Amino acid sequence: MSIVTIKLNNKSFPIACEDGQEQALSDAVATLNNRIDQLKHASPTATTEYLLLLCAISLQDELINLKRAAKNSGLSSKEEMLLNTLNDITDYIEALAQNIKK
Repeated sequence: MSIVTIKLNNKSFPIACEDGQEQALSDAVATLNNRIDQLKHASPTATTEYLLLLCAISLQDELINLKRAAKNSGLSSKEEMLLNTLNDITDYIEALAQNIKK
């Protein structure tokens, strides 16, 4: 386990990360920063906490829609693994938003 410092919305946060997962974390943070940048265009004065909340809600909505589509179409095990990963990422972002509020 290592500590990686990530940057979200120009703020730095230390995050615990499994050894060997640093690149995956970096990729997830890059994607999240892209979402935050898009949201900032609509709400330029929004706080980091609010932007993370909007991201978490957006990701949760996408996950719900994917799960709904999965029930209707029957997914492969690989697609189910992807849904589980997206769910884990959503949970992670929600926990991160809670930590930032503290």
